[in-house]
Amino acid sequence: MASMMPKNDTYLNLRNKSSLAKSYLFGMKKGLPKEIKKAHKKLHLLHLMTPSGLHLGVAMIIFKKYIKRKIFINIFLILITFISIYLGDFFALRRMAIFGITNNFILTFLIDFFLGGWSASPFSYSLSFLFLGLILINKDRAKKYLARDFFIAQLLITLFFEQKVYPIGFILGFFLTPLISAIFPIFSIDLFYNGFTPISDIISFILLKLSSQISSGFNPLYASLFILFFYLPYISLFVMLFFPKNIHNLPNHHVGKNAFPTKAPKNYQDIVRTGSGYKLSYHNGLICRTRLYSSGWSTRCKF
Repeated sequence: MASMMPKNDTYLNLRNKSSLAKSYLFGMKKGLPKEIKKAHKKLHLLHLMTPSGLHLGVAMIIFKKYIKRKIFINIFLILITFISIYLGDFFALRRMAIFGITNNFILTFLIDFFLGGWSASPFSYSLSFLFLGLILINKDRAKKYLARDFFIAQLLITLFFEQKVYPIGFILGFFLTPLISAIFPIFSIDLFYNGFTPISDIISFILLKLSSQISSGFNPLYASLFILFFYLPYISLFVMLFFPKNIHNLPNHHVGKNAFPTKAPKNYQDIVRTGSGYKLSYHNGLICRTRLYSSGWSTRCKF
């Protein structure tokens, strides 16, 4: 039987051995092999690559071990709040730091709203609202209820991104999340010493092996709409993302325009993020520009 692992053993030959550590600790996915990204997607573990409550929780466990006084803990959280404002993409981490200070769900999102959280990233804002709300609702209930509600939330997310749901992957990912987040401190060693520990190879091997056993997913459309009807009171803010401009944070002049449903050629030499999409360059001099419109992606290429 042919091996189900990648033929080129990419997971054992990363160009930068700290690439997995960078993605987990700072959300920097550049340099991460496609196989690893796909494995995270099939196991519903992409949230590990977004600095959020998981990261703050691990940091707080370490911090509280040496610092006991409440005032110093609050100062630590305040510092994280203000530092995240200047870091740019650490919106979820900032919201969790604010929640750690206020311990109030509504107040947290009001403060972050005025700090620009919604305008900077409506989708991130709504995801935090959804998942933190589900955690608080289920904090005194059995874990199976939290798993159920997280799966429902995952259905909605995959619906918005037009992706597939992998039920087995979700179950595995639900148990892998606390295990992987617990070893974030080890990844921090890899970050500073460029693959000093074998942790990246071990986690990559495990994720690739597990994801290779997951055959196919399903379209969440009908299940999501059915569940949406019954869970509307809990996800009312998330539902606002049905509007295309809010889903993708599109500029006004891209809303309402029809896209040309064409794809850019593969094997590009370079890719650059632009204000409305991406610019791809090829060895033969071809230049392709992809832009996001409310009806989808549009691609135009020329030499």
